[in-house]
Amino acid sequence: MTYDLNESLDIDFAPAWIANEFDKLIGVVVDKSSRTTEYGEYPILTVKITQTPTPVRLKEGEAKAGDVVAWHAMGTIAMSRANEARIGDTIAVKRRADYAHKTRKDKSGKPTMMADWKVIIDSARTSAPAADVVDDGPSADELI
Repeated sequence: MTYDLNESLDIDFAPAWIANEFDKLIGVVVDKSSRTTEYGEYPILTVKITQTPTPVRLKEGEAKAGDVVAWHAMGTIAMSRANEARIGDTIAVKRRADYAHKTRKDKSGKPTMMADWKVIIDSARTSAPAADVVDDGPSADELI
C-alpha cells in the first residue's frame, strides 16, 4: 500500500487505536497532528493500516488493512518516536507489557501503570534514487 497525498487531504478524522498489551499497528503515516492536555502536548499519528498481525481495536469495533486510525502517542518513548516519524514513513508500533512507574502514584498510593512501546520507523527519506541526490558542494576529499 502506498502513500497518497491527495487521499490524506480528505481525512478529517480517524478513530483512535485502543492498544492493549502486545497489540501491533503497522502502516503508513498519512497525517500528523497534536493535542494538548493538562500534562502537556503529545503527537497524534494518523496511520493507514497495511498489515494486521493483531486486532486493531477501536472504541467501536476493529480496523482492517486499508483503514485509517489515529495513534495518540502519549508517554516519553511514544512521544519521542512519533515526533521522529514523517508523513509517508512506514511505522510499526507494538504496545509491550505495562510496567509500574517508579515514582508516580495513583490516589490510593499504588504505582501508576505505564505503557511501554516499541516503535520502528522505515523512513521514506532514506532510500532516494541516486538521480534525486543533490550535490550541495565539494566532497570531503576535495576539501583536503
